[in-house]
Amino acid sequence: MENRDQVTELLENIEIMVGVNGRQHYTNEMYEDAQKTTKEREQISVWELSENGMSGVRDPLAEKKLHHMDINHKLFTDTTEEDHDKQIDREEQDTKSHRDEEPDDLRILLLGVSGAGKSSTGNAILGRKAFKESRTRESEIQTGRVEDRNISIIDTPGFFNTHLTDEEMKKQMMRSLYLAHPGPHVFLLIINLENFEEDKRNIVEQIQENFGEEALKFTMVPFIGREKVSRAECILIIESEEIHRILNYSEGRFHVINSKNECDP
Repeated sequence: MENRDQVTELLENIEIMVGVNGRQHYTNEMYEDAQKTTKEREQISVWELSENGMSGVRDPLAEKKLHHMDINHKLFTDTTEEDHDKQIDREEQDTKSHRDEEPDDLRILLLGVSGAGKSSTGNAILGRKAFKESRTRESEIQTGRVEDRNISIIDTPGFFNTHLTDEEMKKQMMRSLYLAHPGPHVFLLIINLENFEEDKRNIVEQIQENFGEEALKFTMVPFIGREKVSRAECILIIESEEIHRILNYSEGRFHVINSKNECDP
């Protein structure tokens, strides 16, 4: 996405979505509700899986879910306690920063699988090499002035990252929200048509597990890499079950970069 016209079009689409949302943003309260909901669902699931546990048979799947629940609970409680200790100072800082914040300021949080091109997309929007274009292992923020607005972009590790444990991934998702404080206006779920794999499922579930149902109205899907695949390959990808699931999740909010009209979703 080296053409600045394409960046302008993407930002215009983002602005339309942000405007429809009344310039509201995803909040810490939404995140906390999402974590509580995830924990409740996992408790029900573990109970169902463990119904036969009375016989003394250990259920490996139930134990795995219990371990995952423990991770979620520990991360959630540790984070909320730490945030509580810092809340007064942060509120004072927020009051000052909100005075300085301009109405058109944007906070964009990048999501996607490993190798999708999140960092390069962030660099294209900012118009400079702000992020290292390698496998991201830690959430990072970069800012810039783009087309008369201040933009903050938060890059995150990719879903299904083999270099991070579940616990480390959870921490980085929480860190991304901390960096985007008071919250992102938009989640950009980057889909790279060049290296899209149909077996990389549950992208939507990954987002819901980390950010909850409320993230839905803040999500847009940019498709990149169109110029690097054939028309036949592109159509095959666009018609895949996973792409349909993603587009249904984002309520059809997408943006095709370097597109050829005959293949647009």
